[in-house]
Amino acid sequence: MFRRFGWVPYGVFSFVVCSWPWVRFPLTDGDIAHWVGIAKQISLHHNFLSSAHDQAHGPLLAWTAALWVWINPDAFYLYNLFNLLCGVLAVGTIYYFGRRLWPATQVAPLAACLLATSLVHVYLSRTPMYDWPAAVFYFLFGGLYLLYVRDGRRLDGCLAMAAIAVASLARFSMSVGLAGIFMICCSLIYRRCWWQLLRDGALIWAVAIAVNAPWLWGQIQAHGQVFWDTFVYDNFGRYFKEPQTDAPVHRDYYGFLLYTLVAMLPHSFSFLAVLWQKAFWQRLRQDRLTQALLARGWLKLEDVDRLLRDQVLPLDNVPVLARYEIRGRLGEGAAGTD
Repeated sequence: MFRRFGWVPYGVFSFVVCSWPWVRFPLTDGDIAHWVGIAKQISLHHNFLSSAHDQAHGPLLAWTAALWVWINPDAFYLYNLFNLLCGVLAVGTIYYFGRRLWPATQVAPLAACLLATSLVHVYLSRTPMYDWPAAVFYFLFGGLYLLYVRDGRRLDGCLAMAAIAVASLARFSMSVGLAGIFMICCSLIYRRCWWQLLRDGALIWAVAIAVNAPWLWGQIQAHGQVFWDTFVYDNFGRYFKEPQTDAPVHRDYYGFLLYTLVAMLPHSFSFLAVLWQKAFWQRLRQDRLTQALLARGWLKLEDVDRLLRDQVLPLDNVPVLARYEIRGRLGEGAAGTD
């Protein structure tokens, strides 16, 4: 029944779950305490470029909140609305790329359902944080860029650059850095020329700088060198140490895996079950598209295992026409994966 409506049922489900019971926003404080005053200031004075800033973080959340607070400046639901819509966009995005990247019809609804029902999706959609819009638009960039690399459509490449530009307005260096890492992964997996890698890397930096330049200029004019020093430190120095002079440096990197497992609840156990299957990793090495998707984060391991578990032939050693027939029969690949 859901197939005829595409991603809409999953998007509506995500919106209702992340909105209910329409009060108690945010779920936790997140970053909202730092920029809610800035959003009110912008809504009153329309000083989008020269307003106060929150530790030189990107202006995206404050800008979008300022467009809503004139309805009710005391409704935290409105302050969170853009963040919530980013969650709905994430569900629609993963469904869209599930349809475009895989001919198997069960991939898109499965991926959308897993995302919409995961703990991290509900939590971040109800808690305004700079990282959530940055993550969603980075995921949008990754899917579009993968399609551009695979199919060669310039429209996909242009939309990918637009997506990373929006992401950079929330988290500048984080978005640009992750985009660069994924670009390198795609280039290695698909064996692209080095000059294409340099060209795309330069474009990512160019669009991010161009979109942020007016805001950066306005902030420097309003707040001077202090803002610029804070911006540089927040985007390049804070990865190693927190701003406080006596802040400790934690090296417990295993925590990233724990965060991932908690975020994927209640699906974490399926993830772990697939992770330890030797046959899964053997099959995975045979398909470039799947490698790129996993590097990108669009498919969970249990999704890939379901799609590849019947594959028994090393497809890279099979003639092209036979390869398409095999992929179509297994519902596992798509044109251009070689």
